[in-house]
Amino acid sequence: MLALLRNRNYALLYFGQFCSAIGDQLYGIALFWLAFRLTGSSTAMALVGAAQYIPYLLFGLVGGVLADRFDRRRLMIATDLARMLAAALVPALHVLGILQAWHLGAVAMIQSSAAAFFMPARSALMVAVLPERDYQRGAAAFSATIRTARILGPLLGSFLFARISLEYFFLLDAAAFLVSMLTTAAIRLQAEGNARFPGQSGVGSLLDGLRRIGANRNLASCLIGNGVGMVAWTGLYSIGMVLVAEERIGGGEVTYSMLVTAYGVGNVLANLVVGNLPVRNRTAWIFGGWLPFALGYLVLGFTTDLRMGLAAVAFAAIGGPVMDLEARASPTRWGRSGP
Repeated sequence: MLALLRNRNYALLYFGQFCSAIGDQLYGIALFWLAFRLTGSSTAMALVGAAQYIPYLLFGLVGGVLADRFDRRRLMIATDLARMLAAALVPALHVLGILQAWHLGAVAMIQSSAAAFFMPARSALMVAVLPERDYQRGAAAFSATIRTARILGPLLGSFLFARISLEYFFLLDAAAFLVSMLTTAAIRLQAEGNARFPGQSGVGSLLDGLRRIGANRNLASCLIGNGVGMVAWTGLYSIGMVLVAEERIGGGEVTYSMLVTAYGVGNVLANLVVGNLPVRNRTAWIFGGWLPFALGYLVLGFTTDLRMGLAAVAFAAIGGPVMDLEARASPTRWGRSGP
């Protein structure tokens, strides 16, 4: 890890995204709890959740095309700026006394729309800042750090619950985006490290990608299966755990923070165990990762015991690092570094 951090560009990206990931955790905790507190309705939470994740489906492929054709650093800075301003809007509306649940949905839609463009650019930049021999180690370290934020973010949230209003969690998220912007701006690359992808137009490339997916039954099946799985994960992780903490186990925000922290612990431990395993059957790794997720959340849905709930979500968290193995084995999954 220390050897990786001697790479200045990687260290800047690593630190900026670690701070941003902690902000994301505070944002995720506050977004759904605040929607629930404002309305007392699980339906309102579901609508906010839809606003949060539908843009990923709409703009995910477009974001990948743009990451191939535009300066990745500038794209990341622009989308971080949009997310920072959107996050800062929530405490501003709260101070004005006009904050409503639909405002949270609008902020969630802006945040996730920007993220759909940010994430492919970040993945492509990761490839550009690391020598080829360091791809897998760098990706594994980066993934472990993001997962560590799932521990530290909820712990920080538990500390802050009794001290500040949920609306001000969004202000901390905005500050984290500012750190991400500054560290990204400080990255310096050779011209070829940020090269644009020549040839087809953006629309042509997008249509070509869709044709390739349609012609490859295995690829289409994987994408559809993962899409369905991500919808399930979103509902259970973001909304289901709020309802379990509030209505089944009890304890409200503190219990929810404990559940999210347990999920982060499971992520990190699984990452350490499986992070360097060889990948042979990629499809098996992808779909095998959904099994602990399904079993863990099945147990969580039926338990009223906190300890059992913590164990269930920690077990469910194993699935993420298992599925990540396939992505780490192939640098192209992180984005193209050039022609």
